[in-house]
Amino acid sequence: MAFAAHQVLRDHGLRPGVDIGLMGFDDTDFAQVFGLTSLHQPLAEIAQTLLLYLARAESGADAPSHGVVLDPLFIPRDSTDRSPSAQESATTYTAGNRTNDGDSP
Repeated sequence: MAFAAHQVLRDHGLRPGVDIGLMGFDDTDFAQVFGLTSLHQPLAEIAQTLLLYLARAESGADAPSHGVVLDPLFIPRDSTDRSPSAQESATTYTAGNRTNDGDSP
């Protein structure tokens, strides 16, 4: 949807990141190519957590009493840089103290 909004803004002569900020979710290839700020969902961590809970359920463990919140990565790009000379950078900020190493649920 952010890619479509990017195209509509461009069609109306507006520059994402200069005239208006634009952010998407799931950090698709389009986001990277078109410089869209995005949230990168920790898919490996989500899968590991699901598999852990399934294995626990299969062994007879009680269901968890609460859900799990996994932090996405915020990836700023040109579409939220309000300076006219914005350079695309893939600087990645982690929320909290998590990393995107995919090694731990």
